[in-house]
Amino acid sequence: MNKSTFFLAINLSIPLASLLISLAAPLRAQIEPPEGSPAPTATTSGGTRPTQTCLKSIPKVSQRLIVLNPSKTIGLTRSDQPTLFVYIPRNEAHALEFSLFDEKKRGLYQTTLSIHNQSGLIRVAFPSDAPKLVQGKNYYWTVAVICNIDDRTEDQIIGGWIQHRNLSEDISRLLPIERIELYARKGFWYDAFSEWAMLHQQQPHHPMVKQAWTNLIEAIGLPTSLLP
Repeated sequence: MNKSTFFLAINLSIPLASLLISLAAPLRAQIEPPEGSPAPTATTSGGTRPTQTCLKSIPKVSQRLIVLNPSKTIGLTRSDQPTLFVYIPRNEAHALEFSLFDEKKRGLYQTTLSIHNQSGLIRVAFPSDAPKLVQGKNYYWTVAVICNIDDRTEDQIIGGWIQHRNLSEDISRLLPIERIELYARKGFWYDAFSEWAMLHQQQPHHPMVKQAWTNLIEAIGLPTSLLP
């Protein structure tokens, strides 16, 4: 498998070259997600919990790995090299391993990155040398927190299904908040969270940005206590 460093942004702190944001549009109080295509039953998007763990237990904060995508459906994306989002609690790990598989779980790509105990909402963008997603095909990806390089059975693993597909609606004139809502309603969860991440970078304390986060989290069935 190809080995390369992939992009990791901790707490969404990478600055953007330019982004014009208007939050004048009203935001729906709740997003009604589509049913979506069911994910294959052979795997799930839940994190593994071996007996030994390098994840630290913190009161009122999730101790498990969380993928920002519905666990029972295939998340869609307009991009052939999308950005993924996972929540990683405080830990004593030193590395992550990203893997990409086809629908039959055959390995397509794998790479590692040093994280040095970093935690929070993690943005993982496909590396430029990773295979581009083919439209209409299902893929499975995983992120493993390597707790013990000498004993990989202690890995904490999270993953999800993804499919590259075109969006029929024209979004060129929509405001960012409107794009987030449209993406979510159509099942393009990876794009919805990517759009939200850009807004959060620019206006992290704006009430509509915070409300958009709550709407997205509730729509995919995650606790609203999960904070960016």
